[in-house]
Amino acid sequence: MRTLVLNKAWLAIGHVSWKRAFTLLCSERAEVLEYYEATIRTPRDELFVPAVIRLFNYDKVPACKVTFCKRLVLERDNYQCQYCGKSLHNNTATLDHIIPRSLGGQTNFLNIVASCKVCNSKKSNKLLKDTSFNLKNKPFKPIKKSFILRLPALKEEWENYLPRKIINEFQAKHRDF
Repeated sequence: MRTLVLNKAWLAIGHVSWKRAFTLLCSERAEVLEYYEATIRTPRDELFVPAVIRLFNYDKVPACKVTFCKRLVLERDNYQCQYCGKSLHNNTATLDHIIPRSLGGQTNFLNIVASCKVCNSKKSNKLLKDTSFNLKNKPFKPIKKSFILRLPALKEEWENYLPRKIINEFQAKHRDF
Protein backbone atom coordinates (compact mmCIF):
# COMPACT_ATOMS: atom_id res chain seq x y z
CA MET A 1 0.00 0.00 0.00
CA ARG A 2 1.43 3.40 -1.01
CA THR A 3 1.20 6.74 0.78
CA LEU A 4 1.08 10.02 -1.13
CA VAL A 5 3.71 12.53 0.06
CA LEU A 6 3.17 16.28 -0.08
CA ASN A 7 5.88 18.85 0.53
CA LYS A 8 5.60 21.72 2.99
CA ALA A 9 3.82 23.80 0.33
CA TRP A 10 1.15 21.08 -0.14
CA LEU A 11 2.44 19.94 -3.55
CA ALA A 12 2.50 16.22 -4.32
CA ILE A 13 6.14 15.14 -4.70
CA GLY A 14 5.89 11.37 -4.68
CA HIS A 15 4.69 8.28 -2.88
CA VAL A 16 6.27 5.97 -0.35
CA SER A 17 5.44 2.64 1.23
CA TRP A 18 3.23 2.72 4.30
CA LYS A 19 6.25 1.57 6.34
CA ARG A 20 8.30 4.59 5.22
CA ALA A 21 5.30 6.82 5.97
CA PHE A 22 5.21 5.50 9.56
CA THR A 23 8.95 6.17 9.86
CA LEU A 24 8.45 9.80 8.80
CA LEU A 25 5.55 10.16 11.22
CA CYS A 26 7.38 8.61 14.18
CA SER A 27 10.40 10.82 13.59
CA GLU A 28 8.06 13.83 13.58
CA ARG A 29 9.06 14.88 10.07
CA ALA A 30 5.52 14.62 8.69
CA GLU A 31 1.86 14.82 9.59
CA VAL A 32 -1.06 12.69 8.43
CA LEU A 33 -3.69 14.37 6.30
CA GLU A 34 -5.72 11.35 5.25
CA TYR A 35 -6.02 7.70 6.30
CA TYR A 36 -6.99 4.49 4.53
CA GLU A 37 -9.61 2.27 6.14
CA ALA A 38 -6.98 -0.46 6.42
CA THR A 39 -5.27 -0.94 9.74
CA ILE A 40 -1.95 -2.25 11.02
CA ARG A 41 -1.81 -4.18 14.29
CA THR A 42 0.95 -3.68 16.79
CA PRO A 43 1.24 -5.59 20.09
CA ARG A 44 -0.59 -2.73 21.85
CA ASP A 45 -2.56 -0.86 19.22
CA GLU A 46 -4.36 -0.98 15.94
CA LEU A 47 -3.31 1.92 13.69
CA PHE A 48 -4.88 3.25 10.52
CA VAL A 49 -2.56 3.29 7.49
CA PRO A 50 -1.76 6.83 6.35
CA ALA A 51 -2.97 7.59 2.82
CA VAL A 52 -1.58 11.13 2.54
CA ILE A 53 1.17 12.76 4.57
CA ARG A 54 2.74 16.24 4.48
CA LEU A 55 6.40 16.85 5.23
CA PHE A 56 7.25 19.66 7.66
CA ASN A 57 10.63 20.77 6.32
CA TYR A 58 10.82 19.92 2.61
CA ASP A 59 9.51 22.68 0.36
CA LYS A 60 11.26 21.91 -2.94
CA VAL A 61 9.95 20.09 -5.97
CA PRO A 62 12.34 17.37 -7.15
CA ALA A 63 14.44 18.44 -10.15
CA CYS A 64 14.16 16.49 -13.37
CA LYS A 65 17.28 16.23 -15.47
CA VAL A 66 16.89 15.41 -19.15
CA THR A 67 19.31 12.62 -19.99
CA PHE A 68 19.63 10.97 -23.37
CA CYS A 69 17.56 7.81 -23.77
CA LYS A 70 15.57 6.03 -26.45
CA ARG A 71 12.22 6.78 -24.80
CA LEU A 72 12.80 10.54 -24.87
CA VAL A 73 13.90 10.44 -28.52
CA LEU A 74 10.76 8.48 -29.43
CA GLU A 75 8.55 10.90 -27.47
CA ARG A 76 10.24 13.90 -29.08
CA ASP A 77 9.73 12.38 -32.55
CA ASN A 78 6.12 11.42 -31.71
CA TYR A 79 6.83 7.70 -32.26
CA GLN A 80 7.24 8.25 -36.02
CA CYS A 81 10.07 7.39 -38.38
CA GLN A 82 11.71 10.71 -39.23
CA TYR A 83 12.44 9.52 -42.77
CA CYS A 84 9.22 7.86 -43.98
CA GLY A 85 6.68 8.89 -41.32
CA LYS A 86 5.75 5.32 -40.35
CA SER A 87 4.32 4.85 -36.84
CA LEU A 88 6.71 3.17 -34.44
CA HIS A 89 6.44 1.15 -31.25
CA ASN A 90 9.15 0.55 -28.67
CA ASN A 91 9.96 -2.85 -30.14
CA THR A 92 9.92 -1.73 -33.82
CA ALA A 93 11.81 1.55 -33.42
CA THR A 94 15.50 2.07 -33.95
CA LEU A 95 17.60 5.14 -33.39
CA ASP A 96 19.62 6.49 -36.31
CA HIS A 97 22.64 8.79 -36.25
CA ILE A 98 22.12 11.58 -38.79
CA ILE A 99 25.90 11.90 -39.05
CA PRO A 100 27.09 8.31 -38.62
CA ARG A 101 29.44 7.59 -35.74
CA SER A 102 32.02 6.27 -38.19
CA LEU A 103 32.10 9.78 -39.74
CA GLY A 104 32.45 11.56 -36.40
CA GLY A 105 28.79 11.82 -35.38
CA GLN A 106 27.99 11.87 -31.70
CA THR A 107 25.24 10.18 -29.73
CA ASN A 108 23.10 13.07 -28.54
CA PHE A 109 19.65 14.55 -29.07
CA LEU A 110 20.80 16.73 -31.98
CA ASN A 111 22.28 13.86 -34.00
CA ILE A 112 19.80 11.03 -33.28
CA VAL A 113 16.34 10.50 -34.73
CA ALA A 114 13.76 7.75 -34.47
CA SER A 115 13.57 5.55 -37.53
CA CYS A 116 12.04 2.30 -38.67
CA LYS A 117 14.34 -0.66 -39.26
CA VAL A 118 13.90 -0.46 -43.05
CA CYS A 119 14.91 3.21 -43.31
CA ASN A 120 17.76 2.74 -40.87
CA SER A 121 19.13 -0.12 -43.00
CA LYS A 122 18.71 1.82 -46.26
CA LYS A 123 20.44 4.92 -44.90
CA SER A 124 23.14 2.71 -43.44
CA ASN A 125 26.44 4.48 -42.89
CA LYS A 126 25.79 7.49 -45.16
CA LEU A 127 25.18 11.18 -44.69
CA LEU A 128 21.71 12.51 -45.51
CA LYS A 129 23.02 14.41 -48.55
CA ASP A 130 24.25 11.09 -49.99
CA THR A 131 20.78 9.50 -49.74
CA SER A 132 17.27 10.30 -50.91
CA PHE A 133 16.10 10.76 -47.31
CA ASN A 134 14.85 14.01 -45.82
CA LEU A 135 14.08 14.57 -42.15
CA LYS A 136 10.43 15.14 -41.26
CA ASN A 137 11.44 17.31 -38.27
CA LYS A 138 14.69 18.89 -37.20
CA PRO A 139 16.00 17.15 -34.05
CA PHE A 140 16.26 19.18 -30.85
CA LYS A 141 17.15 18.57 -27.25
CA PRO A 142 13.96 18.28 -25.18
CA ILE A 143 13.63 21.08 -22.69
CA LYS A 144 13.97 20.31 -19.03
CA LYS A 145 10.70 18.74 -18.05
CA SER A 146 8.99 19.88 -14.96
CA PHE A 147 8.61 17.33 -12.21
CA ILE A 148 6.37 14.46 -13.26
CA LEU A 149 4.51 12.55 -10.58
CA ARG A 150 4.42 8.89 -11.58
CA LEU A 151 1.51 7.26 -9.81
CA PRO A 152 1.24 3.50 -9.35
CA ALA A 153 -2.50 3.88 -8.89
CA LEU A 154 -5.01 6.61 -8.21
CA LYS A 155 -6.39 6.17 -4.74
CA GLU A 156 -9.68 7.82 -3.80
CA GLU A 157 -7.99 9.30 -0.71
CA TRP A 158 -5.41 11.07 -2.89
CA GLU A 159 -7.80 12.92 -5.21
CA ASN A 160 -8.25 16.00 -2.98
CA TYR A 161 -4.47 16.53 -2.94
CA LEU A 162 -3.66 16.14 -6.63
CA PRO A 163 -4.21 18.69 -9.41
CA ARG A 164 -7.20 17.88 -11.63
CA LYS A 165 -4.84 17.67 -14.66
CA ILE A 166 -2.88 14.78 -13.11
CA ILE A 167 -6.09 12.95 -12.20
CA ASN A 168 -7.51 13.36 -15.73
CA GLU A 169 -4.26 12.22 -17.38
CA PHE A 170 -4.06 9.16 -15.12
CA GLN A 171 -7.68 8.23 -15.83
CA ALA A 172 -7.20 8.69 -19.58
CA LYS A 173 -4.14 6.40 -19.58
CA HIS A 174 -5.80 3.69 -17.51
CA ARG A 175 -9.29 3.72 -18.99
CA ASP A 176 -10.58 0.24 -19.81
CA PHE A 177 -11.85 -0.17 -23.37
